[in-house]
Parts: sequence; structure tokens; C-alpha cells
Amino acid sequence: MNPIRRALIWSCFGAVVLLAVAFFVYPHLPAQIPVHWNMLGQVDGYAPRQLSFLFAVLPFVVPISILLLSRLDKRVYHKGQNDKTLAVIVLLMAALMAFLYIIIVIAALQPNSENVPRFLLAAIGLMFVISGNIMPRLRQNSTVGIRLPWTLVDERSWRYTHRLGGLVFVITGIVALLCLFLPLPLSFIVFFSVLMVGIALTSVLSYRRFRAYTHESAGTASPVAPAEMPINAEHGDSDSEA
Repeated sequence: MNPIRRALIWSCFGAVVLLAVAFFVYPHLPAQIPVHWNMLGQVDGYAPRQLSFLFAVLPFVVPISILLLSRLDKRVYHKGQNDKTLAVIVLLMAALMAFLYIIIVIAALQPNSENVPRFLLAAIGLMFVISGNIMPRLRQNSTVGIRLPWTLVDERSWRYTHRLGGLVFVITGIVALLCLFLPLPLSFIVFFSVLMVGIALTSVLSYRRFRAYTHESAGTASPVAPAEMPINAEHGDSDSEA
């Protein structure tokens, strides 16, 4: 079976299970459920509990959306994008959406629990570690990956940026997991500080490498041969007449 099809089947199965859970816990949810956390791990956004059903099906909707967008991007397939890589991305997004729904339910049922921000940080850390291992295998495309203006026009820059970005993502994920041992909100402050530094460092080094590739290509370009002068037939005729 095709890896992408298998991943979609598992995503659909996960969404069905979460929908069953959603129907079971719905009567116990408060009228407003938390749906957003700030950089300090504090709830700063709520929504009606009816939206819990929407969050339950996101593990299937989000991967489908990614695949549809990738189908519209011809470079994903024309450049040999690996189906196994896309399948892993689909499963990763499905797992992340499922974990997000679980966190929302726990936060709604236990609003004063300090474990919810830690669960959220743990999910983010694992996502970064797994994503960092996937990124070097991504081929140039406009759907997933580090889509900077220069990585989309230069394949060498794309490969360099995703090797570097993959390493930065893994380090950032490990830092997030280590931050679980720090008190709140210091853990989120440290994590987001490392994340911002990593993003800035990746962008700057990526652009510098792109400039280096550009100068290298310009320096090694073969000179254009001068165009041959056309033969003046009239001049030749005049000489012969003389």
C-alpha cells in the first residue's frame, strides 16, 4: 500500500476515535474551553465548547489539506519528493492535532492544573525533534519546509538551509524537553528565547550561503563569445569591381 494512503487511513482512524471521545466528554465540558496559550504557557483564548468537535477532526482535516496543497505544487513530484517523507509529515501533523485536542480537554476539565502547560511544551519539543530529522530529506517545494525567497529559487540553498534548520530544530526540541524541569513560566521563556535565536541564525546563515552560491556561479560562468561580424556583400562586390 502507498505510504501516503496508509498515513491517511491512520489519520482517519485517529479522528474517529477522537470524535467518540468528544461525544463522551462533551456534557462534562464548561461552556467555554481554552483554545490558545501565550508565550508563558497561560491561557489567553477561549471558544464555545461546541468547537471541541472541530478540534477532534483536525487530525484528519489538516493532513488532507497538506496533501492537497502538495498536489498543486508540481515541484513536489517533478523533483522526486519521497512519498515516505510526506507520509511521515502527515502522521506528524495528525499526532500533533490529536495531542492538541487532548490538551484542550484536560485544560477545560482541570483549569488550574500546572501540568497542562508542561504537556504542551513536551508536545512542542517532540514535534521539533521529529521535524528536525525530517527536514534534510525534503526536496525543494512551496508547500512544506523553510520557504524563504532564496531557498525557493536556488536548490543548493534549499538543501543547505534544511540541513542547518534540521539541526536547529532538533536542538530546540531537546531544549524544550529539558525546560520541563524548570519552573513556570521560566521554561517557556527559555524555550522561546532559544527558538528565536535559532530562527534568526538559520535565516542569516542561509542567506549568506545563498550569496556565496550566487557569487560562485557568477565567477565560474563561461564568457560569451563575441558575435561574428556579418560579411558585407556590397563591400565585397565593390572590391571585386575595383
